[in-house]
Amino acid sequence: DVITTDDRELLASLITTARALDPTGEHSRDGGVAGLSSHQLSGLVAQEWGVCARTVRRRTARCLAALTGAAAEYLRIAG
Repeated sequence: DVITTDDRELLASLITTARALDPTGEHSRDGGVAGLSSHQLSGLVAQEWGVCARTVRRRTARCLAALTGAAAEYLRIAG
């Protein structure tokens, strides 16, 4: 319940596209947020989703921040 189904699908699309662009993972950290907010990657996913590349980067940052916060909270409670 931390992110929406659409957000999860967006992240999956980013990962799938990133793997297609860089199958060796050699450049996976280029562009910040583990490479998921590079201009090239967000541009390709934006075209697929019919949104602006900036929207993809903004949603990615919001999702990863939410997941990071939830993971920290989970680890605090579980630990």
